[in-house]
Parts: sequence; C-alpha cells; structure tokens
Amino acid sequence: MKKLLIYAVIFALPFGQFFMFNEKAAAQEEGSKSSIHCLTEGWSASLLTFVYTPVKLGVSLVGGVVGGVAYPLTGFNGDISRKIWEKSFCGTYVITEEILYGDEKFEPFLCCSCDDDDDS
Repeated sequence: MKKLLIYAVIFALPFGQFFMFNEKAAAQEEGSKSSIHCLTEGWSASLLTFVYTPVKLGVSLVGGVVGGVAYPLTGFNGDISRKIWEKSFCGTYVITEEILYGDEKFEPFLCCSCDDDDDS
C-alpha cells in the first residue's frame, strides 16, 4: 500500500502540475476554467495536503514537547517556550489552490504574535 501511494504521488504530481499550469494559461485567455483545470487543481492540492499535513502535525507535536521541556530548563521562562510553541503550532496546515498559484503565502512556521505586533 505504501509503495502504491508513493508511486501515485511521484507520477500524479508532475502530470497534475503540467496540466494545471497549461490549463491556467488557457483559462485566463478564455476567461473561464476548464474541467481539466479544476480537476488537476483539486488533485494537486489534495495530494500535497495529504503528504504535508502529517509532517506538519509531527513538527507541531515535537515542538510542543520541546517547548514543554524548555520551560523548566530555562528557569521557567515562559517567553522561550511560547516562541517555540508559536513557531511549531502556527502556520499553514492545508495546501490550497491559492497557495499553489502564489495567491496566498505558504508559511509553514508562521509567527502568530508577529502578525499581531505588525497591526499595532
């Protein structure tokens, strides 16, 4: 089963990307999206999310443990632990079509409080 999944990802992603970007140019000329374009958009985003989300969840889990261990090791300095937790927990969990096309930023390690500081 693992081999089948690996082969599917290896072969589907390049072909999906090829069709997606060729169809994107054609759709922009016509002003509408074709059904092949919509299909490859969805498949590419789904396959990338299927691979990326478990990795991101693993990073979040490790970050949670490291932040918890860092708290007593730094003399109960909550700022250090909070920074570790924010970097590991915040960010992109799902790959969307907008991320694939560059309309949205892909930020796997987004700093949550950094966004709040910019608004002030």
